Amino acid sequence: MARATETPSAATGWPARCRAHGLAITAPRQAILGALSRAEAPLDAVAVLQAARLEHAGTSLGTTYRFLRELELHGLARAQPQPHGRMRWHLVDTPPDTHDGLRPLLQQLRHVLQKLEMFVDGDGAAGTTSRRVPT
Repeated sequence: MARATETPSAATGWPARCRAHGLAITAPRQAILGALSRAEAPLDAVAVLQAARLEHAGTSLGTTYRFLRELELHGLARAQPQPHGRMRWHLVDTPPDTHDGLRPLLQQLRHVLQKLEMFVDGDGAAGTTSRRVPT
């Protein structure tokens, strides 16, 4: 069931809005968009995944999280932190050009963060190679 502010035709506009922001729309991403647009309230990623799998069984949790972050980065979705719970996501009904002025800055920031990830190991500690000093 669609949210009160969503009409069935508005739900079909989400792929076009994503493409306008440079996001590719694959079958799993289409299913994720469908799940979010039909939701009556913000959903956590697992609930989004379960709803998306009804439309496309091959949708993965990793794809769901990555796409939710992409949507948030482009201002198409918002994450609502929950105390002692999972983040909940919902689509944002803002015009596509609202964030166009920030897009170059966000892309630069993403590039810097990706570079930094190369220097951090899985525990969040700086990844340094340990060299034995000859004794």
